[in-house]
Amino acid sequence: MPILSAGQLAAARKVFQMQGPSRLRVQRVTGRRNRMLALALWHAAEGRCRRCGLPIDPTLDYRRPGALTIGHRIPIAKGGTNDPRNLAAEHRRCNLEAGARDERPVSVIVLP
Repeated sequence: MPILSAGQLAAARKVFQMQGPSRLRVQRVTGRRNRMLALALWHAAEGRCRRCGLPIDPTLDYRRPGALTIGHRIPIAKGGTNDPRNLAAEHRRCNLEAGARDERPVSVIVLP
């Protein structure tokens, strides 16, 4: 599990800034900042997918089904925002299967 430095985590937290007491400035996050935010969310989730609970390998190519992506708890299509409290680390497969559905899990793991 890669360890992020304090500077990297701080930079990921500064991606979104508040304007006024309740207005959120939504900005599109791309490139390196997007990767840093994804790693910060992954680290906060202890390396697990929010939907299926399985470990995520952050070193996989972004096109692979098990790759690290940023998912929305409340989808943008349903009125969600890019507020960090609405974001979570997910597998690419889980994120794509969820589509515009709300916080329902894609799959349930049953352990013996």
